[in-house]
Amino acid sequence: MPSKRIAWVDYAKGIAIIGVFLMHSAMPVVASSYIGSFDMMLFFALSGYVFSTRRHPSFPLFVWSRVRTLVIPGVVLTVIPFIITELMGLGTGEFSSYPKYARGFALNLRSHYGFGELPWFLSCLFLMEIGAYILQALAQRIGRIMAVYAVVAVVTLIGGYAYSVLIHKTLPWSGDIALALFPFFILGMMFRRLDAELQNRLLHPVAVLPSLVVLGLFGWLNGASTGVINPYLNRYGNLLYYALAAVAGIWLVLSICHWVEDRYRRGGALSGAIDVVLRYWGRNTLVFYCINDAIYPRLIPWLLGLVGLDVTSTDDRIQIICALLALVINLVICSPAAELINRCCPQLLGHGASPSIRAERHIGRHGKHEQS
Repeated sequence: MPSKRIAWVDYAKGIAIIGVFLMHSAMPVVASSYIGSFDMMLFFALSGYVFSTRRHPSFPLFVWSRVRTLVIPGVVLTVIPFIITELMGLGTGEFSSYPKYARGFALNLRSHYGFGELPWFLSCLFLMEIGAYILQALAQRIGRIMAVYAVVAVVTLIGGYAYSVLIHKTLPWSGDIALALFPFFILGMMFRRLDAELQNRLLHPVAVLPSLVVLGLFGWLNGASTGVINPYLNRYGNLLYYALAAVAGIWLVLSICHWVEDRYRRGGALSGAIDVVLRYWGRNTLVFYCINDAIYPRLIPWLLGLVGLDVTSTDDRIQIICALLALVINLVICSPAAELINRCCPQLLGHGASPSIRAERHIGRHGKHEQS
């Protein structure tokens, strides 16, 4: 039986993927700075919250499950848009060889042109989940789970930040980013261990105002002093400002999503429509992220160029228009792609057959048994 999905988690994932679409567009620097200060950290915190090893009694089985649900779908969803882009003639033609592109997936080194690579979010998540499995086993053996989680979160926060500032070398599979952002994955694991009543109190709508103030203040301080926070480049600015803005942004989004879920349970047409849209986006973030990662560098600028829009413009009004149209293009392309995969080939995402297909198979088997 599949595990029951948590509505506010799906809502938050849906909001986070919209943040990714906007960051991958021509947004004005100020807006990108605020979104970038917490958006990817939110993704990893949510992944930590839903992290579980219950279905995988051994480490090798757990690793294989993550290869099946993260690595293989990531490769497939990267290669298919790449082929389409090449066939459309949008590639630069500078690839020395396609075997070179294929070999790139083994190391997954960011920004190495000509080599294929997983979207960095997936390679980071793969490493984080492996690390979380080991961390959970270690904490259970020691017996002070929350204390161990807290210590490791602080150590990796400081260690990852120090690496980004002092060494700043790209590691295979985005290991440098995984180290720096692992504390937020652990934060999600820690939050999951709190009882439901405490979670509800922490995510009460009253938290929206203080979290918004903290995000606004420290996001502005960090952006004003260091520019746009960019996890892909492993740049975070001031450690204190970065940590406070990230936690505040996560808290803000989760509080809003928790409130939306509460309103939906009470009924209402608007909350029902929001529930449908955000749940759909949240359930399909893997496809959305991979497709967006493949189309935003060339395809989207090309499409916007057809209507006379230049994504390199420094005019704020043009940037906002480009960003909004890029968001629409992403949803128009990613939504049908997600629907096609979910209905026709869910195995690409490491899933079994879709519920409708499973039901048809069950009915078919049941009918055969009755006939016999």
